[in-house]
Amino acid sequence: MYPDIDLLFLEYKNNIKDSIKYNELIRHPSILDSWSMNVIKRSNSLRHAYKNNEMILGRIKEDLSLGLDEEKASYYYEKVYSLYYDAIDDYGIIKLIADYLIIFYSAIKDYDKLAILYLILGFETLECFNRNPFYAKKSFEYYKKAISLQEHYNEMKDSSARLAIFKAYYNIIGINAIYVPEVKLHIFDYYDDAIKLWDSIENEDKNDPSFIKINEEIRGNILSVEDFLDGLDEKSVNRFIDIALKWDYEKDISGIWFLAHLKAQYLAHKRSLNEIIEELKAYYYSLPDLDINDIEPELILKIFNAGCDLLDYYKESDLENKEYEIEKIINRTDQFLYSIPFDYENNMIDFLCVTWFNVALPHLKDKSEKEKLLTHLIVERQLFTYLHSVMVSKISKEIALNILNNSPDFFIGFMNFKNLDDVLKNKDRILNYIEKAGLFHDVGKSTIATLINLQTRKLSDEEFGLIKNHPKAGIEVLKDDSYFKDYYDVILMHHKWYDGTDGYPIEVNNQSSIYKKAIDLVSIADSLDAATDIFGRNYTTPKSVDDVLLEFQSLKGSRYNPNLIQLISNDNELVSKLRQMTKDDRAMIYYYAVKELEER
Repeated sequence: MYPDIDLLFLEYKNNIKDSIKYNELIRHPSILDSWSMNVIKRSNSLRHAYKNNEMILGRIKEDLSLGLDEEKASYYYEKVYSLYYDAIDDYGIIKLIADYLIIFYSAIKDYDKLAILYLILGFETLECFNRNPFYAKKSFEYYKKAISLQEHYNEMKDSSARLAIFKAYYNIIGINAIYVPEVKLHIFDYYDDAIKLWDSIENEDKNDPSFIKINEEIRGNILSVEDFLDGLDEKSVNRFIDIALKWDYEKDISGIWFLAHLKAQYLAHKRSLNEIIEELKAYYYSLPDLDINDIEPELILKIFNAGCDLLDYYKESDLENKEYEIEKIINRTDQFLYSIPFDYENNMIDFLCVTWFNVALPHLKDKSEKEKLLTHLIVERQLFTYLHSVMVSKISKEIALNILNNSPDFFIGFMNFKNLDDVLKNKDRILNYIEKAGLFHDVGKSTIATLINLQTRKLSDEEFGLIKNHPKAGIEVLKDDSYFKDYYDVILMHHKWYDGTDGYPIEVNNQSSIYKKAIDLVSIADSLDAATDIFGRNYTTPKSVDDVLLEFQSLKGSRYNPNLIQLISNDNELVSKLRQMTKDDRAMIYYYAVKELEER
């Protein structure tokens, strides 16, 4: 029907599939030379995809702007559905087309198409933005629009459209309820509405296995409120207890129903806290370790959910051995999550790792254990962000080492070191801090991994706006533990200009921080790595260190610390090391970083 557009969509999908193929190749290093060739192939493929997809999106925008008729709308509807069905989860292109379709189908009152489009947008909005609370609210709004169409239920000819209404209820009661306060407060209202709709149906849907299954899942999904009972009123808590006590949890594949049943027994005073702990502990330790050759998402959920609940129950208990038991649970769950291969990319896993980090962190007392938890569960989970962080850490440390050897007075005032003697006595401490600050600076990107890994097209202004929030997101990840407080300023301010006049976050004042010199140093290392990256940046042509230093010179005093720029530029030996590190040694640095991850 539209052969030129067909070819564009086919190429768009192939570009994304190629990027996935090369990502898989470089995640499993063999020998350095062949691995390096795959990294180069991936880079070239991504640059090609980035350029082509921009052209493709431009052509599709142009075609859509010419207007839609029924035939053309149907064509584009099938394309959106195909992207969704094939798990090409690209919010940008799906929303672009869906917005035009929704206007068209609203005008002609095609409720079938609207229900499915709202369901797709609800899903893509939540998943493509890694369950960000703001976008969880937007997702919820799409799902609400889907369920509002139930008044036209009997007019809908397509059973998949009618099913979409129940799927929207399922997602509201399950995923949205975790992130959206409005859903939490009214979760049983949505539950009752879904059951009421099901009970009112008199057509063939009542005997359709797909409809029966989704309604069973809705009834089971309400038990997930066990995770946030503290935020519910007494009436809702009693509803939960009543449902959970009667629920047959034997068919439970995620462990949530069983945990809800235990919580209900405890809240209803049918069993003591110690009895609940003993049964849950037996269940938790009966679960097998992860088989990395046959990963079961359900097992991951069972370990995670049971581990979280056990920690909560132990915290409430007065058992003499509770500290020992808490340590055992943390160690086992840590090791289980560590053992999930870093190339097992799944938004659920990213969410679980960040959540478990915040659950386990308050129980850890040793700083090395806290750093290990952060590094393994969060920093290393996103391979390409991790490789960038490794480079920033190495570049930052190399610059700091040369400055400490040649101009150590630069660090007077840093971390409140009052004089040169203080600096010289604390050289190792300074280097250790700089190295770790470089490694942790982008920890906030763990909350927007899907966007960070989207390298096959230009980001929209909306998407880039969320990227710019990663410094604040990093503080959110670490805010519950004072040990990481020393790194807050670097994490929050590494995109802020030296003179504070530009960069982001806009409202942050970076001028009075005792870590200002580390912020300035990591900012330079961050920019230097990004600008010279010959493998990972599809949207720009890599530059030489010398070209980047010339740019730094033109921005010293405003964007970059002028003293740092001068110290780097005047040190020929350092500049030579930076050339070597960012070009000839980059593939080797990446290779051994990936190799270490795979071996662990």
